[in-house]
Parts: sequence; structure tokens; C-alpha cells
Amino acid sequence: MSILVCVICFIAYSFVHPDLQTMQSSVTYIVPSEWTTAKYWFQADVKLRQILVELHKSDVVKTPQFFDLMYENGYVIFHKEANIAYSGPKNPAIVGGRGEESKSPPASTPNDSAKLHDLKAIKTKEGHFNGSSWKIVDWKDPISDDERSKFACDMVTFNSSFSGKDAQICVHTFRDIVSGNIRRKRHWGDCDILPQVWEGLRSSEDGEQEDDVYYVEIGANIGSCVMEMLLGTNAKIIAFEPHPMNVFNLKSTVSELDQSYQDRLVLFPVGLGAKEGTFTIYSVIGKIIKDGESQQFVKKLQFPVHVQRLGSILDAANIRVRLLKMDAQGFECNILDGMGEELAAKIHTIKFEYADKWLNGQNCTNLLPRLNMQFHFNIYRRYAGEGKFSMPLEGSALGTWKKYLSDLFASKWTS
Repeated sequence: MSILVCVICFIAYSFVHPDLQTMQSSVTYIVPSEWTTAKYWFQADVKLRQILVELHKSDVVKTPQFFDLMYENGYVIFHKEANIAYSGPKNPAIVGGRGEESKSPPASTPNDSAKLHDLKAIKTKEGHFNGSSWKIVDWKDPISDDERSKFACDMVTFNSSFSGKDAQICVHTFRDIVSGNIRRKRHWGDCDILPQVWEGLRSSEDGEQEDDVYYVEIGANIGSCVMEMLLGTNAKIIAFEPHPMNVFNLKSTVSELDQSYQDRLVLFPVGLGAKEGTFTIYSVIGKIIKDGESQQFVKKLQFPVHVQRLGSILDAANIRVRLLKMDAQGFECNILDGMGEELAAKIHTIKFEYADKWLNGQNCTNLLPRLNMQFHFNIYRRYAGEGKFSMPLEGSALGTWKKYLSDLFASKWTS
């Protein structure tokens, strides 16, 4: 059910929650109980297209919570005219509006008619360890009844910053940085550069065959970068994500896309590391490393996950990785150990997140020297366009580079 000026529908809640009984039955605005009633506005089985609310007596705690709630539910917030009917402070009215639902984007144009599941680049499609097992996602039946009973997500609009195409993406129902940004901005900014790099590298290859060329994503999270690459390029994609809640979101998203998009994506519901095994995942594999001091790791959000070696899954003899994105919360050195030099030689460029706190927590303090000296990548701070990079890190800077959080590139490109 869709309602254009939806504040009228809040009247129905006056029979449900006493805080809403202060509303007048014929008005289309909310009176001073907005701070306490807002959390109930989105519980009805109706779609609130617009909200007109006059805010009163801002509060240092409740006011930020109110606006966060609006953003998390996908609303754009802006000022209406001031209320001049009464003397005293002029409280601005706020109008919130949600965009129209995005339909599934048109079918993509695949590079060839082969299904990724059938290609030689993939050596291993399933695994077993200590009585448990995993397998690549089957897009004909991606989500189990057990997953549906455990997890939930919200469909919101995702917009590719590169192509402008829209699609629906399933974000977490709880507060989460990536999901919150997608609700507000319709994309996750960390992914914006990826189609640019992919197309720049492709253009610089002078028409080489595309049959064995892939984009590989390690740490796909809920799929924001996968979606950017699906909607913004024709890349064939191999993605890895171990966290069951993230995997559920990603499967929920892709299962709603046209089959031409599904045929371009192989999703492995596993983590990558130096050796095969089963580990507990918190925010990272095997260890509790907080993103912030307030972060909590409750037992119900801790899961056993399968970890595999990348070299045991991808066949170095039958693959070229034009671009690999790695976001593993400090687990990068373990991933390199499981990758091996033969497969690393088939990778042109890696975009990765460098964060001292997470790397130190996983004893991965020599990541940059290893990428440079062992795996023969050059390290850069910026993508310069047309398949080129700038601001190199060289020599002693590789061992002394310290930054709380930054995106870097490891590439075979040389100036």
C-alpha cells in the first residue's frame, strides 16, 4: 500500500500507542511527541512516501537519533517553510521523501555465452571439513529455509555511480556503516573507483581476449562493490564472503536481478586464508578486533565459517585477474599466503584497504614490502585514469607507511 502524504496514516497508530494519541484526527503534521513516537512510524504494513513533521525543542540525544532513523529508512531530509503562525522560536518543518522503487535493471550484455560455473578458471566449487561443507551459490535456489528463518534484510535502491543504472540491494536491518550509507546515498563510496579502474585497464590492453579475464572480490560484504561492477561493467566476477549475514543479503540482492547478471557472478560463501579450516568470525576471522571502542560482539552474531586457500580455488593456468579488490580487516597476509606466487603473477592490479589497527591485530605488519618484493607489485596511493597510477610508495616508505585507514593500489603497471 502506497501513501503520498503519509502523516495522515499515523492517526491509525493513536489506537496502538498512547504517545500518538496527542495527534489531531484531521491534520497532516505531527505534534510535539515526534521524538518518542518516531520509532513506531515504520512498523505498519504501509509504505510512507513522504513525512511532514514540525520539530520541537531539540534534544542533544534524541535529535541525532531521530535524523539517523530517517536516514536509515531511506529518506531525504530538507527544510520546508518556517512556522510563522506563533511567536517565539521558529521551528523548521521537515519534509522527508523516499524515491520511487527501482525496478530490476535491463539485462546486461555478457562477454560470452559461457556460464562462469563451467569455466576452467575455477578448480574447486565445493568443500568439506570436519563434517561440515560449503558450495558455490546456485542462483536457481540460492537461499535455504534455515537462512530465511535466521536472517532478514531491507530492499533499498542502489545506484551505480559509474553507469547510473538502478537496482534493488538488500541492506542490513540494524545499524551498519555500509548499509546506512547506501540507504542515504544509494551507493557505497569505496566502490566508486572500481569500474573506472576496470575500464581504464581494459582500454590499455589493446583488444586482448576477454575469455579468461575476471574481477575478483575478497570480502564482498553485503555486495555494494559487486553491484557497482555488475551494473557498471560487463566484468565476469568471482566473489568471496564468509559472514552468513552478509552472504544472505548478497544472495537476496542478486536473486532479484536478471539472469544475465547472475550468470556473470560466482559467489563463494567462504573466507580466504593460509590454510583450510573452520574458524569463528566476529568482524574479522579468528580474532576479536573492534572497529571502535563501543563495538560489541554478542554471541548470536558470531558464526563458524569455512576458510579456503585462494590457490586451491582458482586455477592460475586458466585465469587472468584484471582487478582484485581485497578488504579483509587485517587478514591480508594470510590471504597472500594462501594465494601463492603463481596465481599472484596472473593478477594485474589489487585495490586494498590499509589499516594499521587491523593489520597489527593479525600480525600483518609487512604487507606492503611483501606485495612489492615477494609478489612484484608496485604500490600506489592514487589511480590517475587511463589505466595508470600515481603517488608511488617506494623503498623505505613501504616499511614505514603508517595510516589508520587508507585505500592503496598494488599494480604491475609501471610509469
